[in-house]
Amino acid sequence: SENAIRFTKDNDPIRLDILTDDKSLEVSVSDSGTGIPEASRQRITQRFVTGNSSTNSGHGAGLGLALVTAIAEGHGGELVIGDSDLGGAKVTLKIPR
Repeated sequence: SENAIRFTKDNDPIRLDILTDDKSLEVSVSDSGTGIPEASRQRITQRFVTGNSSTNSGHGAGLGLALVTAIAEGHGGELVIGDSDLGGAKVTLKIPR
């Protein structure tokens, strides 16, 4: 959610969705910011990698999405990065139940 706040303008929407059923739990953060280019999505889930310098502004150590990825994989799940219907990025943590 910190990334969503960083990459949206004041008063722009950020949405948190939680979906659950008998098979899985999904927690998603969607924003209306600049989005994440498809070519960068796999790369930014690695440790110490941040977004490009034009949008990152030097903030962050590049650990947040790497930690979420490790947590997801440790529980047999995955982290999915896509496009938000709000116009920016949608980051979803999927964990089987």
